[in-house]
Amino acid sequence: MLTFSRNELLVLPVAMKKSLFVILAFALIGCGCSTFNLVYRNADWYLQHKINSYTSFNAVQKETIRHEVSDYIHWHRKNALPEYIIFLQNLNGVVQSDGVLKAEEMTLLRAHLLNLYRNTMLPAIPPAARLLSELDSGQIQELGKSFAEDIRKQKREKPDESTDENLDKRADKTIDSLQWLAGNLSDEQENKVREMSRRLPVASHMYLRHQEANQGR
Repeated sequence: MLTFSRNELLVLPVAMKKSLFVILAFALIGCGCSTFNLVYRNADWYLQHKINSYTSFNAVQKETIRHEVSDYIHWHRKNALPEYIIFLQNLNGVVQSDGVLKAEEMTLLRAHLLNLYRNTMLPAIPPAARLLSELDSGQIQELGKSFAEDIRKQKREKPDESTDENLDKRADKTIDSLQWLAGNLSDEQENKVREMSRRLPVASHMYLRHQEANQGR
C-alpha cells in the first residue's frame, strides 16, 4: 500500500491548483503570521482592483463592485475563515503525529480542502453573474481583450516545461510557494519537492487552452 511519511505531507499542495494556494494563504491568518494578516486585511482592496482592471466599468457598476466585495469579505471572515482554521489545526495534528500517512488519509485531506474551496467560491457566483449580465457590448469586447492578454502573459511565462531546465524552474517556483506559506524547508524537504515536482505531468499549456476556450464561451 502506498504510504507517505508525516513530513512529506508538507509537499501535498504541489499538485493542487494555484488558486488554492491563495485561499490557503488567507486561512493561515489564524496562525498569527503578520504577512498573512497584512494580505487578508487588504483583500477587499485587492479584489476591487483586480475586478476593475478587466474592463471599463461605469460609476454605478464600480459602486456595486465595492459593495459586493465588502459583503463577500465580511462573509468570508465570519463563515469561511473559521472553517479553514479548523482544517489547518487538524492538518497540523496529522503532521505532528508519529507513523506514516496513508494514501486514503491524504485523499480525505485533499477532498476536505477542495470542499472548503468550493464553499468559499459559491457566494461569489451570483453577484458576478449579475455584474456580467449588465455589461454592454463595448465592455464585453474589452473584457475579452483583457482575458486574451492574460492568457498571452501566462503563455510567455510558461515555455515548454518538459525540458530539464523548465522542470527545474517549476520545482523552484513550487519551493518558493511552499516556503512563503510554511517557512524555510530543509535540504531534505527541498530535494523531495524537486523529486515529486519532476514526476508531475506537464499540463500547463493544456490548462491554458481549456481556460481560453472557457473564456471565449
